[in-house]
Amino acid sequence: VANVSARQQEFREVMDNCSSDEFDLIYHIEKEDTITALMSYLTKAFCDIVRFINNERAHRSKKIVEIAKDYINKHYSENISLKSVADQVHLSPNYFSDLFKNDTGKNFIDFLIEVRMNVAKKLLAKPDAKVYEVGQLVGYDDPASFNRVFKKVVSVSPAEYKKLIN
Repeated sequence: VANVSARQQEFREVMDNCSSDEFDLIYHIEKEDTITALMSYLTKAFCDIVRFINNERAHRSKKIVEIAKDYINKHYSENISLKSVADQVHLSPNYFSDLFKNDTGKNFIDFLIEVRMNVAKKLLAKPDAKVYEVGQLVGYDDPASFNRVFKKVVSVSPAEYKKLIN
């Protein structure tokens, strides 16, 4: 029932954004001379409506993913999860995960790790930065976890990275 209601709402939005003459069925039934012409009009109108709905969905999806990415960029240091971000954009975790992957080409956890590691590299560039503190600042309470993830992503340990860039 909710799905039907959502589709009806999408259709109403399409119709609200179209000129009244463009999709006036009675007008076109009276105007078209043949069944073939009427069928041609109806086919085109239906395709235009489907195209419009698909464009609106794509736009909405991109906006949702941008909101999620912004949330991740602001809260990477916290204990965030797929579920907590999905809750922020009011979607189920499974649906959000698919949407995020389709838009970014990355799954949620890979994106979060990338954000954390980029910040960690910037912080490690500071001469007085301590590796365990950087780990905590980017969301890793366990230094061993931070070291393992950093080495997997950057190919060197945080301490080695710090030596290389300083």
